[in-house]
Amino acid sequence: MLKIKIGRANTNDYVVDNPKICKYHAELTKTAEGILRIEDMDTVNGIYVNGIRIKRKNIALEDTVILAGCYTLDIRKTLRFCNDYSDEFLCLKDVYTDYILRKKRIIKNGQLKTGLYRMLPISIGGLGVVVIGQITDDQTIRIFGSLIAISFPIFGVIWATHCQTKIPENLEELNKHFRNAFICPKCGAYLGNQDWESLVRQKECKVSGCKAIWIINSAGN
Repeated sequence: MLKIKIGRANTNDYVVDNPKICKYHAELTKTAEGILRIEDMDTVNGIYVNGIRIKRKNIALEDTVILAGCYTLDIRKTLRFCNDYSDEFLCLKDVYTDYILRKKRIIKNGQLKTGLYRMLPISIGGLGVVVIGQITDDQTIRIFGSLIAISFPIFGVIWATHCQTKIPENLEELNKHFRNAFICPKCGAYLGNQDWESLVRQKECKVSGCKAIWIINSAGN
């Protein structure tokens, strides 16, 4: 659980320099399940959530939270100030999912095209020889048709090889895009080739000096 003490005193996690704010005005907590809660620390001027004074209340990022009737607390900014980048990190799940799907699609389509270009020309060439033999007795036409039929598998092998070499090229282009997108929302470091669930369990950026944290539930949603 993440606890953020908010107030005027320098010993708070998030300091608000405003005379109407108490030294220790509020405590914002975030559970391992991502639930946000704000609590009034017995202040005179209070805390207002969406215009209603509260003592303790679960809140959403979109709620309007005002301390002492004069200071609007930016929940996202408060969390980031305390190194919590959970919401930004959660957006990376779509990046990871899209990468895995596109990677599988590139490999599958590449293998399908390679196999097709290898087998189809051979079938067409063989069928062509049979058809020519059935429709004409002209030896010259038969020889010419056979040469054309033989050329089909050759071109097929060439195109199949071309498709096969395109697979690593397309994968490298995809990986390049992924490395630029799958990064720590704070320091911008590439989060590596770990699967999504492993990163969720990691709970923080391992880059020295960053230590951005993400607190989301075990399902990653």
